[in-house]
Amino acid sequence: YLDYPTYDSIPKPSRYKTFFVMRDPRDAVVSFYYAALVSHTPVYPILRMRADLQTLDKRAGLRYVIDSLVEFGYFEAQRSWVSAEAAADENVRVFRYEDRAANESRFLRELLDYLEVPMPDEELQHLASWFSFERITGRPKGTEDISHHLRKGTPGDWRAEFDDEILAYFGDVTQDLVQVLGYDTNY
Repeated sequence: YLDYPTYDSIPKPSRYKTFFVMRDPRDAVVSFYYAALVSHTPVYPILRMRADLQTLDKRAGLRYVIDSLVEFGYFEAQRSWVSAEAAADENVRVFRYEDRAANESRFLRELLDYLEVPMPDEELQHLASWFSFERITGRPKGTEDISHHLRKGTPGDWRAEFDDEILAYFGDVTQDLVQVLGYDTNY
């Protein structure tokens, strides 16, 4: 996972735009849990993680994923993209996965406008429809299929998957990450 300081150190052309898609880190844990357990392409480190996760109950598995995401630098990478330094970079914009899930057309319009890519509304609607969760999976958002990499398509699923113990563990490990990223802290 690329953090902002690493990104910032990469040489860039004189004219460029960068966007980072942020996701509620609690939902990222749930998504990664199911992907590593069932649906992700079996590559390194997924093969090792899948074998480990298959020996654990869900609570222990979620803790394992939280620890793995810390090891991968995922949470700190997220934190870095909302840092004051990143926020001051006029060529960088942070978008939210939750906005995409709520309204794919509006999300796509905002992204293309930011990138200064003109697209007529009719084409944009077609593009949004073509890449919609429903068209790709054949299921409405919220209908779960843990064997599909696009498992459910709805944000906030962490509320159904985290119990008090996992939520406390996540908070201990990530500290103020949820607040820093601007996500709702209500359980």
